Amino acid sequence: MRLVPFLGGLFLASHAFAAAQQYTPSGTRVALVPLLNVSGERWADLKRRQVDKGNEFLREAFGDRGFQVVDPALLAAKTAELGIDLSDEEQQKRSTLYRLGRAVDADLIVCALITDTDQTEHRFLEIDDPNLSCSSDLDGLLPSIGDLAGRILDPILPGQREGKAKIKLWLLDVKREKPIISAKTAEGRSTGGYFAFLDRGSKHQVEAVASALNELLKGFLKNYPELQPDR
Repeated sequence: MRLVPFLGGLFLASHAFAAAQQYTPSGTRVALVPLLNVSGERWADLKRRQVDKGNEFLREAFGDRGFQVVDPALLAAKTAELGIDLSDEEQQKRSTLYRLGRAVDADLIVCALITDTDQTEHRFLEIDDPNLSCSSDLDGLLPSIGDLAGRILDPILPGQREGKAKIKLWLLDVKREKPIISAKTAEGRSTGGYFAFLDRGSKHQVEAVASALNELLKGFLKNYPELQPDR
């Protein structure tokens, strides 16, 4: 009867060991698959800028911590040689990524897809404060002070833009064929301050890509501080 608790403890210990798996960045090769934007966004320039932002984030996130990033040209050549097309949903799986990782002799491989993007605008005046109501015998007939202000000022005041981007990401240990992060999704958001009406409308959708990637990878990256430049 004591076998079950023993096996349970063994499983937990094994799980804890896997969760605590550490890598030596200087001796760890990381293949960073170029981001793919498979969202329904029609604006090609926005899609390109989102991809550029995501690739830049990944290069810095791993490179600044001393990981050895696989040469992008080698990765592109092996991807073509193996006939891998990660825009094909059927190929978006761990076995494909393990195969690509082995081909470039990587220890880790990272693959991220932008699956959705959007932008919303919050109006400057969204007042819902019962303390700002008119007080008179005509309560119920007169609009509140906030409502009056909104009707007059809202059309001429700029709103606050919020960009969103949803990312699906894999981070896999190629040599052990173990997932660290497997097809996990997160939505990043980026907002500008009120009166930031001079911002390019899509700017926050681009920044939201980095926000989503940071959310997905922060649990792994927190174990590896950024290297300090020599002075």
